Amino acid sequence: MSKIRAVRLININYNHDANRISDETMHFNGESVLISLQNGGGKSVLVQMLCAPFVQKRFRSFKERPFARYFRTPQPSFILVEWQLEQGGGCLLTGMMVRRSQDVDAGEALEIVNFLSEYRAPCTRDIHHLPVLEKTRTELRLKSYAACRQIFEGFRREPDKKFLSYDMGSSAQAKQYFTKLMEYGIDYREWQNIIRKVNEEESGLSKLFSDCRDEKSLVEKWFLDAIENKLNKEQNRMSEFRTILEKYVRLYQGNRAKIERRGEIRRFEEEAQKIEAQAEAYQAVSLEAAAGRSRLVCYRREIVRLGEKAAEETVRETEKLEALEGEIRLVEYQRCSAQHYAEADALEALKARFDALQASMTAWEEKRAAWQERCHVLRLAQSQERLSKEQSELEKIVQSLDVCRREDQELEPERDYLGYLLRLHYEGQMEEEERRMKRAQAQLAALAAREAKDRREAEEAERERVQRAQEEGALRAATELYGRLEDCYAERWQASLVRNIVGEYESGRLEALAQDLDDAARACAEKERTKKERRAVIGTEIVRMERESEQLRQREAKKRAALGKAHESLQAYEEEIAYRRRALKYLELHPAQAALFDGERLLAAAEGKLREMSEMLQKLTVEEKGCKDELQNLRTGRSIALPPGLRHVFDTLGIPLVYGMEWLKRNRLSEEENLSLVEKNPFLPYALILPEAQLCRLQREPPTVFTAAPVPLLTRESLAREGESSEPLAGNVRFYMLFNKNLLNEEKLRRLLEEKEAELAHWREERTRRQEEHEGYVKLRDTLREQKVTEQLYEAVRQEIRDIEEECAELAAAVMQAKESVLNLRREEKSLEDGLRTLEREAARRELQTEELRELTDAYGRYLEEKEQLARCRARLAALQQKREELCAELERLALAIRTQERGREDSRRRLEELRQEHIAFAAYEKTARPAALRDSAGDFGARLARYQAIGQKVSQREQELEARQKIAAERVRQAQRELQRMAHKYGLTQDAWREALYSEAEEEEAEREAAACLEKLREEERRKNDVDKSLALLKQRMAQNKHEMRRICAKEEPLPREAIPVLDHEARKAELLLQKRRTEKDLAAWQERRQGCESILTALAEYEGEEPQEEAAFEEDFSRAAMAQLRSFMGKLQQLYRKGCDNRTRAREKLMQVLNGAARLEEFQEDFFRKPLETLLACAEDASKALRQLAVIRQSYRDLVEKLLVDIAMVKAEEQQIVALLQDYVREVHAQLGKIDSNSSIMVRGRSIKMLRLELPDWLENEDAYRSRIEEKVGELTRRGVDLLEREDSLHDFIGKQLTTKGLYDDVIGISNIRIEMFKIEEQYERRITWSAVASNSGGEGFLSAFVILASLLHYMRRDETDIFAERNEGKVLLMDNPFAQTNASHLLKPLMEVAKKNNTQLICLTGLGGESIYNRFDNIYVLNLVDSRLNRVRYLKSRQIAGKTPDAALSLARIEVAADEGRMESLF
Repeated sequence: MSKIRAVRLININYNHDANRISDETMHFNGESVLISLQNGGGKSVLVQMLCAPFVQKRFRSFKERPFARYFRTPQPSFILVEWQLEQGGGCLLTGMMVRRSQDVDAGEALEIVNFLSEYRAPCTRDIHHLPVLEKTRTELRLKSYAACRQIFEGFRREPDKKFLSYDMGSSAQAKQYFTKLMEYGIDYREWQNIIRKVNEEESGLSKLFSDCRDEKSLVEKWFLDAIENKLNKEQNRMSEFRTILEKYVRLYQGNRAKIERRGEIRRFEEEAQKIEAQAEAYQAVSLEAAAGRSRLVCYRREIVRLGEKAAEETVRETEKLEALEGEIRLVEYQRCSAQHYAEADALEALKARFDALQASMTAWEEKRAAWQERCHVLRLAQSQERLSKEQSELEKIVQSLDVCRREDQELEPERDYLGYLLRLHYEGQMEEEERRMKRAQAQLAALAAREAKDRREAEEAERERVQRAQEEGALRAATELYGRLEDCYAERWQASLVRNIVGEYESGRLEALAQDLDDAARACAEKERTKKERRAVIGTEIVRMERESEQLRQREAKKRAALGKAHESLQAYEEEIAYRRRALKYLELHPAQAALFDGERLLAAAEGKLREMSEMLQKLTVEEKGCKDELQNLRTGRSIALPPGLRHVFDTLGIPLVYGMEWLKRNRLSEEENLSLVEKNPFLPYALILPEAQLCRLQREPPTVFTAAPVPLLTRESLAREGESSEPLAGNVRFYMLFNKNLLNEEKLRRLLEEKEAELAHWREERTRRQEEHEGYVKLRDTLREQKVTEQLYEAVRQEIRDIEEECAELAAAVMQAKESVLNLRREEKSLEDGLRTLEREAARRELQTEELRELTDAYGRYLEEKEQLARCRARLAALQQKREELCAELERLALAIRTQERGREDSRRRLEELRQEHIAFAAYEKTARPAALRDSAGDFGARLARYQAIGQKVSQREQELEARQKIAAERVRQAQRELQRMAHKYGLTQDAWREALYSEAEEEEAEREAAACLEKLREEERRKNDVDKSLALLKQRMAQNKHEMRRICAKEEPLPREAIPVLDHEARKAELLLQKRRTEKDLAAWQERRQGCESILTALAEYEGEEPQEEAAFEEDFSRAAMAQLRSFMGKLQQLYRKGCDNRTRAREKLMQVLNGAARLEEFQEDFFRKPLETLLACAEDASKALRQLAVIRQSYRDLVEKLLVDIAMVKAEEQQIVALLQDYVREVHAQLGKIDSNSSIMVRGRSIKMLRLELPDWLENEDAYRSRIEEKVGELTRRGVDLLEREDSLHDFIGKQLTTKGLYDDVIGISNIRIEMFKIEEQYERRITWSAVASNSGGEGFLSAFVILASLLHYMRRDETDIFAERNEGKVLLMDNPFAQTNASHLLKPLMEVAKKNNTQLICLTGLGGESIYNRFDNIYVLNLVDSRLNRVRYLKSRQIAGKTPDAALSLARIEVAADEGRMESLF
């Protein structure tokens, strides 16, 4: 595409006609330009106007901005864009004249005329002088639409044909217009699909790839679309592929039956392999099962030997155990006797100890009583001293009162007399109460004594009752225990044991039961003896018969085995003969009978055929590889192989790899010129071509890559220079080269490629066919080498079979008769064995019953004794209970009487105390004469007391105090006397005992300590006595138990004499004997268990009894030392292995049957062609060997048929391979084109070259075979589905059109997900690689830059001329963007953006409302647009001002114009 040189807009109204562009021209000069216009000024309108001439009708409107709304008048508007054509082609003016349609019925809103004008110098048809304006004396006026069309028509008729106009209302002319644009390199599809889409909204470039969130969507939507458009520019190759594939599907349908038959046979071969594998597995597990049975038979023989040894050891250990039991009983008798004497001696010692403790307790009791009496005497002495002191104090008060009374003598006589009378009264009352208290006390003492006596009796009775109750519980439990024993015996043995009403059996009942058991045991023993004798006789007879039968069976088995081997040999010989018969046909030998047995001749013929096939295969492989390499070189033009390291160096330096042959194809020179170049430069077809500048860059690089072969390098400039031809000489080395001149002719090259592809397909098919034949001959040779059949062997085997069959028939009859005899004997033996086992069980049961009856009889004797003791105990308990109840009633009565007496005594004591208090006031009065003046009421106590109180009030205060003191002192004296009397009474002492004693506190404390110490000693001795008493009771109990044990264990009533008891440790000796017994019992139990275990194992292995193993088994285990668990476990393992072998054999047979039945049920095998052979296999499935042989015959017959079918299918296969080759070439080309998209994305960043876009693709050569296989799979799938559609009469064309697309084909073959896309992210300080997925998630400046890199690379790829192999013609491109810097205004992002644009020769036309040095510094050409208000109306005019860049001299300064309301009227604004 060329670049835009200038833009001119005339009479453009927008913003509801509020803004207008009268006539504005901006000169871009083919450079990137920045157009600055404030937001809302009309940037989007300018973008829409500039896009309008280059897009089709439906693309002129932008979202909510219909294109027609800008044109509302009949006056024309002009959008003019001047292009600078490349390679000195001059200029091209592309213009659009548009106005509102004047024909209401036309159906179009606008009338549009687009025109093209080509010129090399200023003229009337250029952008500045186009005569659409007319100048009057005062102004410039816009011509009418009709006038302009007349002008354009005149230009169009000029002879140079440099001006063309098109009515865009005509679809035909519109199509011609866009086609003409394409001729100038202006691609309307780029403007519609890229530039317009980028400018649908501000910063639209960031959203151009917004729906491509990963590499797959980006490749599918953009890269593959671009590649497909480029590859199908001249012809729709994909459509051709679809047509070819459709024809192939129809061809395949015609040959489907043969192909399907071959497929069915191949499918049968797959099933046959499964059947063969399963039959071989069945054969193997059958042998394993037979070996497992032989091991079981050998193992049973070992167990028989071990059982016999266990029986012998059981008898030996039983005798040893009986001897040990007798010795243990003797030691136990000695121990019991020794214990009896030791316990008797200990009993005597304990009795002596008890007596000594009793005497000690008596002494300590006397000593304690003496110290207690001394303590009591001291206490009484203390009370006597207190009494004396109180009496002395009372005497002092009496003397003082006497002195006081002498002072007042008037009322003294009367008061004394009354006081004396009152004293007598109180004393009389007190004596009466004291007498009453003494009577009550005496009665209480008598009651307390009776109560203590009764309580002692009750406690003694209770203790005895508790003891008797415990005894009764023990006896009751003992008698109940016998009841349980009786119930257990009766239930177990179903015996009728009935006791009478007193709980006893009838006399002799147990003895009768014992006698019945003895009689039954003797009868059972007699039966057992008889049966054993008969069993021995039968056993001998069976052994003899079995020996004879076994001999017959062995002879028959040998004959049968010989017969089986003979049959196998015969069948093998027959199969070998059949195989040789088929081999004769392949080896081209005469099928005579003699030839069938001439193995050497057959083998020599097979070896010869094999050598021929090997040589042929080697030749075919060499031919195929050579043809493939030639085809690859012809396709790519790459006649040399470059090391990967050198490729990387070229890629890093940005040097395109141009092969000599490739350059010769694309240099646009004639065939003769290219031949001349090759003659002058013989290395040219085998060299790399590069410009001298790039060669210098390569030479400046430090050498890092070593090459195994020289790489010729030629410069393009040297090829352009004329020179003489040079010989291929390097020093003294010469090269032989002969170039195929046909490679320079396109048509000849195409035919040559087709010939080579056909040749390669032929070689591949031929090699495959020959390879299969070679494998067949190898198998034939190996089979013949293994065969051993001769005519003599064949006839000898047949005669041997006849002889053996006769002998087998005779032996079989004899074996059958022997088996019948043995079977009858075994039935009788089994019956005897069953009877013996029943008798043994019955004898063991009776023995056990006898033992338990003996124990029950002993227990019954103990039961009778305990029952009698229980009766006595219960009678005593009843008497004790009655006595206890009587005593309890008496104690309750006495307690009531005591409580009554105590209440009376307390009442008397209270009255006595009150009298004493009253008596204190009169105690000092003595008997005196009755005063004469006294009028006394005789016996009136109340009158006397009143008179006394009246007189007393007259007594002086001091006398009253003394009297009060006297009363108190007298009371103290009386209390001291009472206390002394109470203590004397309490301690039981008379006054003589303490009369001479003097109280001492220290002496009292000493006496108390001594008394307490004696009491403690007494208690300690009592505890010891109680312990000894308990020990005596326990010892007596042990002696009784020992005697009971002696009777029970030793059956002895009296101990041995002391002198007959040996001196030894009886317990140790018994423990030693018991240990020996336990060991012997353990050994006995072990041997018994071993014998029983052997019997149980033999029972479990009964089915193998009398059977001889097919082969002897050698066991590594030592069975004589193995435990029964190990033996059972080993048997279990053997049985498990055998069962597993049998199960495996059954499963293998079932699986074989399942595989055969599954194959027979498959739909494709239902016809007789397959069904009958499968039925034959099913019939012989029981015999794996036979099934395998039959399967081999069937498979060989099918192989022969497939060879015939292959000839007919070859044509279809060749057509398929051709389609596969075409699609493979197409996918290869798409893959190669995809790798070119990032070829021009390298820029310099911070002084180093960085590839901003990198596509990592799978290597084609490494995966070519896999890719071809995938293409074959896809073609096969489409073919199958297509044939199905044809059979259903559906549309095959539509199906293939949907299924066979560039995207789908590439994804199925290579996989779009295998493509990795990396971008360079530029930061302020560094740069790094990131994936496209990471870029897609970034909507900022980095995302905008990455989107621009992708877009620029795509535009460069689409514009790149494939003939420009040196990538020198970088065609110019234009990219118009509305406000791109809204997200990208950072300097570190703008700089690489402009570098990418420059590298891709892209002219950026950027409209923005932003400013700043970071943006302005990146553009050399800058326009600032402003809206200027009109002085005549409200319209604002858009005015442009160039602030950077150069305006061409040819540009004209034109005044703005205003279009008036009517045509022809214009006025200047200045």
